Amino acid sequence: SKLGSVFMQTYDVIIVGGGPVGVALGIELGLNHVKTLVLEKHASPLLSPRAQSLNPRSMEFFRRWKLSENLKAKQLLPPDFPIRGVWCSHLDGKTYAVSSSNEQLTDEMSPERGVRIPLWLTEEVLRDRVSQLPTVRFLKQHSVFDIQFEKDDVLVFAKNNSDEIKKFKAKYVAACDGANSIIRKKVEIEFEVLAPPQRVINIMFESPELEKQITVDKGFLFYLLDSKNPGAIGPVDLSRGLWYAQIRDDGVAQTIDQVDLQSLLDNMVGFPFNKKIIQSHF
Repeated sequence: SKLGSVFMQTYDVIIVGGGPVGVALGIELGLNHVKTLVLEKHASPLLSPRAQSLNPRSMEFFRRWKLSENLKAKQLLPPDFPIRGVWCSHLDGKTYAVSSSNEQLTDEMSPERGVRIPLWLTEEVLRDRVSQLPTVRFLKQHSVFDIQFEKDDVLVFAKNNSDEIKKFKAKYVAACDGANSIIRKKVEIEFEVLAPPQRVINIMFESPELEKQITVDKGFLFYLLDSKNPGAIGPVDLSRGLWYAQIRDDGVAQTIDQVDLQSLLDNMVGFPFNKKIIQSHF
C-alpha cells in the first residue's frame, strides 16, 4: 500500500459506513452545517434481501428531510398493496395471524405511513440527498482499517480502491459499519449477544407465477413457520415477479453453492414452483 496525500484532511465528524444509518446521520449533520466525512467501502448500494420496509417513524424523519415523497414515488409494489405481515404454516396452508401497523394508524397519530421499498432504492435516495449538502463529503470505495487517538482528536485510516492509504482527522467518529464494526473492535466495545448466533440464507429470485399460487391472506411479508427451515418471504417487485427470502440455515454447508436453494424454497413455501435465483448469500 502507498500513503496517499501528505496532508491530513480534517473534519468535525467522520462517519464510518455509508449504509442507510451512516448516510442518514450525514444528512442530519449536513442540515446543521457540520463539516462531515462519510467513508463507505462499497461502490454502490448492494442488491440484497435486507430491509425491505420503512416504518412510519422513519418516514417522519424522511419527511423532515424532504425525502418522503421521493421514497413513495420509488415504491415497486402497487400503492394499494397491503402493508401487512402474515404468519402462516405455508403459502398454501393455514394463516395463524395477520398484523399491520399501517392499518392501525390515523392522521392524528402520524402524518406518515409505512412504505414498502427495497433498501437499495432507499439508499439511492439518501445518497442523492447527502450529495446536495455542502458541508458533507461522501467517499465511496474507502475501507477503514484503523483508528488512533491523538489528544482530543481521532485519526482514521482508510484504503481506497487503488490501495492508497488515506488519513483523516476529526473530533468525533461515528461507527455505522455494522455488526462486524472495525471501530467497535478497535475501541474494544464488546458485542453483546442475546442468543446463540444463527446463520441466515438470503435469496432474491424471480417467479412471476408464485403470487397466483398463494392461498393464505394477502400481505407484503409472510412468516413461514412449519417447514424444517422456517423463514420469511415477500414480494419486491411483482411487475417482474421479483421476491426475496430469508431462511434459517442449519450451518452445515461451507459455501452458498453447496445449498440446494430450489428445494429449500419449495419446502418453505409448501409446494414446488418455478423460479430463477438472482442472488444468494449467507
